[in-house]
Amino acid sequence: MSVSHPHHVRSLVTRLGVVLSLMVSFFSPFHRLSAQEAMDNPNLESFNVSITFGGKLGSYSFPAYYEDPGALYLPIDDLLNLFKFVRTVSSEGQIVKGYIETEDRVYEVNLPDRFIMFEGKRTPIKEKDALMDLGTLYLRTELMKEAFGFSFDFNFRTLTAKFSTTFDLPVIKFMNQERNREKLGAGKTDEMVYDTILPRDYHWLKGGMIDWSIASSQSNKYPGETRMELGGGVELLGGETNVFLNWSDRYGMPREQQQYYWRWADNSTRALRQVQLGRVSTRSIASLLAPMDGFMVTNAPTTVRKALGTYQIADYTEPDWVIELYVNNAMIGYTRSDASGFYRFDVPIVYGTTNITLRFYGPGGEVRSEEKRFNMPYNMLPTGEFEYKAVGGSVMDTLNSLYGRVELNYGVSRWLTAGAGMEYLTSISANPEIPFVNFTFQPIPRLLITGEYAHNVRTRGTLNMTFPANVTLDMVLAVYSPGQKAIIYNYIQERSVTLSMPYRFSRLSGYTKALVRQNLYENFKYNSAEWMMSGNYGKLSTNVSHFINWTSSGNPNIYANVAAGWRVGRSLSFRPSAQYNYTTGRWISLRGEVESRLFTNGYASLRYENNFLSRTNNINLSFRYDLPFMSTNVSGGWGNRQFQASQSARGSFAFGSGNRYVHADKRGSVGRSGIAIDPFVDVNFNGIHDEGEPRTEPIRVRCSGGQVVIREKDSIIRIVGLEAFTEYTITLDESTFDNLAWRLPFKTIKLTTDPNQFKTISVAVQPMGEVSGLVTDELGNGIGRILVTFADEAGQQVGKTLTESDGYYTYVGFRPGTYTVGVDTTQLRVLKMTSDRTAVKVNENVQGDLVEADPLTLIKKTTAIIEHLGDTASLQTNQDALLQYYVLFDHDQTDVRAEYTGSMQQLALFLTTSPNFKLEIQGHTDTVGGAIYNQRLSLKRAGIIAQYLMANGVKADQLSVVGYGESRPVNDNASELERAANRRVTFDKNIPGSAMMGATAGSLPEALMAAAPMHVRKPGDVSNKPAMDVPVEPALEASSLTGREHIVARKKTRDMMFLDLGNGRYIVQFGAFKSGENAHRLSNRLNSLLKGGVEVVHENELYKVQTVVINSVEETVGLAKKVRLSTILEN
Repeated sequence: MSVSHPHHVRSLVTRLGVVLSLMVSFFSPFHRLSAQEAMDNPNLESFNVSITFGGKLGSYSFPAYYEDPGALYLPIDDLLNLFKFVRTVSSEGQIVKGYIETEDRVYEVNLPDRFIMFEGKRTPIKEKDALMDLGTLYLRTELMKEAFGFSFDFNFRTLTAKFSTTFDLPVIKFMNQERNREKLGAGKTDEMVYDTILPRDYHWLKGGMIDWSIASSQSNKYPGETRMELGGGVELLGGETNVFLNWSDRYGMPREQQQYYWRWADNSTRALRQVQLGRVSTRSIASLLAPMDGFMVTNAPTTVRKALGTYQIADYTEPDWVIELYVNNAMIGYTRSDASGFYRFDVPIVYGTTNITLRFYGPGGEVRSEEKRFNMPYNMLPTGEFEYKAVGGSVMDTLNSLYGRVELNYGVSRWLTAGAGMEYLTSISANPEIPFVNFTFQPIPRLLITGEYAHNVRTRGTLNMTFPANVTLDMVLAVYSPGQKAIIYNYIQERSVTLSMPYRFSRLSGYTKALVRQNLYENFKYNSAEWMMSGNYGKLSTNVSHFINWTSSGNPNIYANVAAGWRVGRSLSFRPSAQYNYTTGRWISLRGEVESRLFTNGYASLRYENNFLSRTNNINLSFRYDLPFMSTNVSGGWGNRQFQASQSARGSFAFGSGNRYVHADKRGSVGRSGIAIDPFVDVNFNGIHDEGEPRTEPIRVRCSGGQVVIREKDSIIRIVGLEAFTEYTITLDESTFDNLAWRLPFKTIKLTTDPNQFKTISVAVQPMGEVSGLVTDELGNGIGRILVTFADEAGQQVGKTLTESDGYYTYVGFRPGTYTVGVDTTQLRVLKMTSDRTAVKVNENVQGDLVEADPLTLIKKTTAIIEHLGDTASLQTNQDALLQYYVLFDHDQTDVRAEYTGSMQQLALFLTTSPNFKLEIQGHTDTVGGAIYNQRLSLKRAGIIAQYLMANGVKADQLSVVGYGESRPVNDNASELERAANRRVTFDKNIPGSAMMGATAGSLPEALMAAAPMHVRKPGDVSNKPAMDVPVEPALEASSLTGREHIVARKKTRDMMFLDLGNGRYIVQFGAFKSGENAHRLSNRLNSLLKGGVEVVHENELYKVQTVVINSVEETVGLAKKVRLSTILEN
């Protein structure tokens, strides 16, 4: 198949593209540096920049423009999208505006009016600060730093940049929340490798946390009341000690309202892991209706060990609140309540005795003072594991009852755990002892069965079955012994069945539950049923619940609750609700509430309720405002000639974080823990903060829980709001240091928190030395891509780096001491060269010592001929030396590297002074790519050398060229280093007929025509060579291609064609340009669409935009269709 490809068609298409760009630029409503003008600007370059954001965010590649001297332009919308800024973009792309997290932090980038507005600060956009490219707005990085605080440390050599910012990005907070709420937990396998592990520290007395609250209420009908609470927490005798004192001006300080306990935990022991004295709680068979003072001892760990299966917790709270689920003080999940306040959790079954805590957070971030605690109804243990728990004390009831419970459990097998124990309660007049046995049976992961027998009290069994689609069935049956007094209910039997399931229909999702319960008494049966459906559709949430209850001798009572919640924007919510009685046919109550955000941290709500049953009307207005150090609430209501008002405030103080700082918080601190990270420059590398060693600027810190607090007055990073006796992961990021020589001794830390205090971590930042130098050839030319190694005084390698194209290298990471610098011995052996080593000494320096090493010179192992060849006779004598001389090339390139120019000039000088000498120039390649293509490439390389020699006065009849392609390798091409040695040109005396099999010989004019114009790459040149190590076939006319190198198809979009390389390998070419800027611009667009795999190849005076090699025809056609549908080529 022959497909014509005339060059004038390509030229016409290119010109049409230029005209189209000029027309778009001309009719643009705001004219400044357009894309076409950028293309014509010799100082403006386009390329992709890899930006490192650090931590979990990682690195991303962005299209960029660069203008000398030092102006870097980046696409602002792409950056804000990555950062998760809420934004809208105008149709022309010239206006980007939105807000960050809350509508109070608005921003606007307005190019037509030339300004950026952020947090009340207006920054002008100057003429050189922005440019547009095909609807994309690019801003200069200096402008972004001034307006947003975004800093980009750009390295032009590597085309990389390091990003930093003055505030936490929403994407980082989002990732932290997801990690804290969904991934944290206990049940997750710890796969991270930690640099440092810090266990618990034990102290006789340390720490200090204080909680406080005050509340007052007034009424014109009832006496007012003022309540105060003061809590304190320390570590005493290695354990957590918490005391909460409650006082009321009406009731004083009743004992049952006070809380105090001491808790010790150590998971490293086996016989005893937890002890608690003071106020204790426990699950019990007998009814305990008052708090208890006593003790608790157990060998159950505080950690969470996940077993198989889940069970559900469901309840009600305030509407639109966030509820966090903690198992043994480790957060494993969270949810948001619906319009009626309903919430539920699928709680994982965990091994051993388990405490479950729920914490409630309001829409404004406020924390509900009380916490709900549950006991896990299922007790599973690993096979062969024994666990005990003993609890005892005095119950603060009217009889001052004494209570005790001992429970023993054993993991019989993977699916069966058995237990037994004894309870004792003195308030039971007859049979105060209650022996019991129980078991948990899990034959399959989705089925859980429990059984319990309590002598003379009850027999109880449960079944929990989870079906596909998370449909859950729960059944409970309890049979009570006649006349039992341990439990206050006088049931004979208790039965219940619950069926629940989530659902999703398009954008509508929710949860539904049906419950039937029956309690049997001696003379009647009490029955109740409930059907609840909760749903969410966009910003609308609803809850409809139907209830029915009846007795065996009475009529049923049927009623329903309906609630809805609708969020408008981020600051306004509507929550109507109603109750209706089907039995009487009347409304029970109607209620409506409007809540709105005020200021930054304030909320106001107006609520009205009409209760038809009690014939009351109430209206209530409340306002709450959160300060960094406390939360406040004021409310007032009026109804039925009764006025009520209340005021409250609460907060906490945490001491001991260093530098005499007291952390004040609106949330409670008692019973919690903190971490203080203190970074300093360890000048002498002894790991101790010695006198005179300065602190560093704050390090960027990420923690698997809590909140990071950074103060401007010191560099100590504090993490607050952590749970005591709990493991956390901390990640440190040294990229925030302005000094690149400062390095962290560790970056990932796993630690266990200490109760009621800050755990201090001293981070000894190490000021590493930097060694730089130069690698040259014998003529003093710098040599690129040479591997330089560094060894300590013991001869151990401590680092390595590659030289830049000009031969220079630099490496940071040396402790004070003496080091040896040299070229990698393997590379020297492959290159057949030698080089001496040099010694450097790195001294102590707070900024990191800078050392310049002596130059390293590479010397050929055989005597070089360039300086000594004077005539034909001497050349014959040094024939072997000539065979050792060669010129190396970059992959798929014909440019002569700068380090060879001196030797080439000497060779030209020798040939011009020896006019009778005939030289054969032999080209070679590596084995990457097709054999025919490599044959041509080798011939081109030989022609380039001939062209250079002729330009320096050598006669054409002295030279002949031959291309061996990949047929004469000097090694196995097994690595990049070996392939680099094969991309070469060698020399030999011209002997007619001496070309070996596999070579392509040609006349010198033919070789010169095949070769591209001579280009010697200077140090610092930015090469347009392909980004991947894959050669591509140039887009020649089909008639000039033979064998497997033929074009199999050509599309009518912008020069899109398929190149068949044989063996099922293809390349798609999208265009060829005379301008490298145009080619790179199209490559950037295609890489953005295809997620990489497109490169620019410079060949035959054209910049060709091509894919890397594709290994199937299906993938090739699919890729081409995707590009065609995108209209990138047409635009």
